[in-house]
Amino acid sequence: MEFLSTFDTDELLALADIDFQKERNAEALFKLKALIARNNTPIQAYALLGRIYATIGLFPRAQSALRFFIDNNEGMPSVNERFQLGLVESDLGNTEEAINIWSELLTQFPDYPPALYHKAKIFVASGKEQEAIVLLNHILETAQDGDAHISLADKLLSKISVH
Repeated sequence: MEFLSTFDTDELLALADIDFQKERNAEALFKLKALIARNNTPIQAYALLGRIYATIGLFPRAQSALRFFIDNNEGMPSVNERFQLGLVESDLGNTEEAINIWSELLTQFPDYPPALYHKAKIFVASGKEQEAIVLLNHILETAQDGDAHISLADKLLSKISVH
């Protein structure tokens, strides 16, 4: 870990991000842990740490890192991190908290397909199919061409109509 001290903070964060993008989660985590051990850790490190923990299934750690990022993220958009926190809450079985997070996100970004879709999935699972249909139709009306959530919304709408 000593060799990582030769890297500046921004370099280490960039390298960890590249590792994560290439699905080298252990290498990314190794770099981030070295980075967080330093003083003046950039807040973005916690967002990346949360995504890595979520990817490897350490949801309580992901929850903590993402909450720290969101709570300490002054003036920077945190749409993806707030969405990811909703996923983590859902994976932890906290579906009401996930719904609350996505609802708050959707008040600011009402056409955000990932939050619309995952909120709809929870509604379907809890028997609130009409609420899900509204969200899924909203995706179909507002998502940009080529967005993967369009086909996901279509599939989920098909499953609902079969019931």
